[in-house]
Amino acid sequence: MTAVSNGSSAQAFNPIAEVAKALAARSLPGELDGFGPQARLAAAEFAMSALASRRSGSPSIAVDTITDGDGRRRMRLAVVNANMPFLVDSVAAVISSKGLVIDRLLHPVINVMRDAKGGLTGIGKGGETGIADLCRNRSRRRS
Repeated sequence: MTAVSNGSSAQAFNPIAEVAKALAARSLPGELDGFGPQARLAAAEFAMSALASRRSGSPSIAVDTITDGDGRRRMRLAVVNANMPFLVDSVAAVISSKGLVIDRLLHPVINVMRDAKGGLTGIGKGGETGIADLCRNRSRRRS
């Protein structure tokens, strides 16, 4: 686990818990159905693999395949980039154009602080001017 600042104190905190909160913070009714606290923590841990390091001007992307409790394989994708118009729409359109169905799409916007090499040093208030945009979805091929 990476110990980074939350921007309001010098104490170490759990960035995975912060990302898990962000995944649910701006969700609409129904988007969290079947996505309880344990699932949010697992998704946040996965998202941290993309969020942990990002060079300015370049996206950071993580892709993984998991098997859900129902035995179905799923692909999950985390994209971290500077916040920009239509980023999530564009990523979703590309996924759909490949015949994949998006089962869950979450779009938290997270303020982050990074060192000169792009490593994550903090999450929260006081973050850099550029806002990290994190998109996480799970998809399966259309039948």
